[in-house]
Parts: sequence; structure tokens; C-alpha cells
Amino acid sequence: MLQPQRTQIVETTKIPEQLAGLPTSTYSCLIVNLDLVAHNYNHLKSMTATAECSAVLKADGYGMGAIPMALRLMREGCKSFFVAFADEGVALREAFIDRGLDADIYILNGFFPGSEGVYADFHLIPALTDLDQVARWQAFCHMSGRKLPAALHVDTGMTRTGLPSKEYMTLASNPQLLEGMDLKLVLSQMVYSHDENLTFTQQQRQRFEQAIRHMPKMKASLAKSGVVFLGQEYHYDMVRPGIALHGVNPTNAKNNPLIQTMELWGRIYQIQDVAVGQSIGYSQTFVAANARRVATIGVGYADGYPWAMANKGYVFIAGQKCPILGRVSMDVITVDVTDIPESQLEIGGWAQLVGRDIPVDEIAKTAGTVPYEILLRMGDRFRRVYTAQ
Repeated sequence: MLQPQRTQIVETTKIPEQLAGLPTSTYSCLIVNLDLVAHNYNHLKSMTATAECSAVLKADGYGMGAIPMALRLMREGCKSFFVAFADEGVALREAFIDRGLDADIYILNGFFPGSEGVYADFHLIPALTDLDQVARWQAFCHMSGRKLPAALHVDTGMTRTGLPSKEYMTLASNPQLLEGMDLKLVLSQMVYSHDENLTFTQQQRQRFEQAIRHMPKMKASLAKSGVVFLGQEYHYDMVRPGIALHGVNPTNAKNNPLIQTMELWGRIYQIQDVAVGQSIGYSQTFVAANARRVATIGVGYADGYPWAMANKGYVFIAGQKCPILGRVSMDVITVDVTDIPESQLEIGGWAQLVGRDIPVDEIAKTAGTVPYEILLRMGDRFRRVYTAQ
């Protein structure tokens, strides 16, 4: 099993001890606290006493690392994982095999013709999303002489993927179409993430109830991260939290019931004084009205830091908020450090760009996007550190 470096949970805006041990050439570091991932998972699990709590780790665990997350969550008792595509499932399965571990791995986006063997070889469970996939999976089961596992994805209002009502009623009327396969789960995807439109959300749950009444007996799953908080009637046999594992607020409440798991730090590599009337960055979007001191930090939009944070975002240096001045460039941002004492400002010093005091939710709101995109844009140029007890 993966053995991340032992550390204590990082305090708000405090320089993490992991940064001190990095090579001096490091410009930025993304720290993912796996203990906090486990904390969030256990909080969600405590809310779903009658249902299994799985983990959605698609898109490399929302950009934070599917394999280290999965290995940590298995220690907490997680035994079912969801990813979007077969390649993601293969990577997880290989990591499990290397460590003598096992778990169910569901592939949410079905499968293409001819790829059935990959699913069988790596023990992946396809979520069948239309009648053609159902027929192809059944044929492959018959050909291979094995009753292979599958899930059924029914559409209850997303109109994006999944069996529409006409198709799942076809299956209900022709049960022989599902013979020869091991049906593990029926699932659906909710249109709203939490309680933005409870009327439509309740309609989806009613459609899901109708669908499972016509399906063969199997486990059912409806709730994603925010929907878990809507109550037990949405939990069924399994819940599927994803972004909530990272502590991104899954509710509309001001107080986040979870803890953010990741921090992004960048290093200062230039400090200079700016005179009145001097502009900063591309297109002169910031012109100094008075003398300022400015620090340049080695993180930009090529790393996934939002371009839209120009002249709106901020970082923390030495415990103080430092506004971004001018455009976010490809590789750098410039921030106002006028009020930072000289003794606390140095070349090579660290600035926090994302953390407990700069939550992902707030950055997404400022940038005019969703928290999912903020996490998923975190680029490969960051040195990544996973911490856990």
C-alpha cells in the first residue's frame, strides 16, 4: 500500500513543513491531505448508515490523484469506486493488483463495441446506458460463458446519458434481454447538485422509483455529493460522493460541513517597487495610483490558475491577504506585498494560492466558474505531495 510522508494536518496559512524539504528549484506545490479525504468520507458515511458509501474518482480523482485517494479510502472501508472511462478503471485495477487489494470498479460511461474484453480482463463493471450496450454485453457474456457484472444507468431527467424511460420499459417488458449477466446496480444522475430546485429533484426521485420498480432486483444508487444531504429517501443502497471528498461545500449552507483537503503554494521569485503611474502585466489592466511593492509568483494559467482572477483574486503571504495586480499570465501572477514587513518577505518565500482561507468555492465564484473546474485545472507542473498519518 502507498505510504505517504507522515505529517500533521496543516494549520490555516501556516507554511507546511513539506515545503521545506522540496528541491530549491521548485516553483509550486500542490498538497493533498489524505487524512482529510478520509475525514470527509467518514462524515458522509456517518450520514448514510443504511447505504454503502462509495467514492467517485473520475478525472483522476477530480484532479487530485485517484490512486492515492482510493488506497487511503480503502483503509476506511470503501469497497466501490466509480470512474468515467475504461482507461481510468484499468489504472485503478492495476494499482490494486500491485498491492494485493480488490474492490468494485464501475465505469460510468458505458463501453464501445470491441472493448468488452478490457472490461472482462480487468474486472470492470460497465454502466450500460442504452439498449445496444445491453445487447452487446449480453452477447459477450454468452460468448465467454461467464455471467459478468454490469450496472444499468437510467435517465431520470439529465437527458445526457442513460436508458430513457422507453428503453428501460422495453427491458422490463422483455426480461430475457437481461439474462446471462450479473446485474449489480441500477443508478441515475441528478440534474441539480443539492437543493437549488427541490421540485425537479423530487420529480427525478419519483422517476427513479418508477424505474427500479420495473427493473430486476438489484441495488440502487441515486445520490451524488450534495444530494446525500437531502435526506435518507435519496440514499437507497449506495451513495456516490465525488467532489465532496475534497471538502468542496456540497450544500448551499454558508458553513461547510466538510474540510477542504488541498492547498496550493507558489514561490516568490522577484520583488520590485512600482512607481505611481507604472502599469503591471499585459494590456496595462492595472496602473498604480500610488507607490506599491509587488511580488511575482511562479504560478499562472498554464498551471490551471484561473485567468479570470486578474485584479480580483488574492493570495496569502506571511498571514496577510495580498491582492493580485494585473493579468494572470501563463506562468506567473503579480501580487501586492506593500504591507508585508521586510523581515517576512524574501525571494523563494511561499505564498498560499488555495487553502483553508482561500477555499475552492470562493475562487470558483470569483472566477465565474464551478469548483469542479478549479480542481480539475490544477496542472502537472505542480510538484504534488500527499500527506497522511
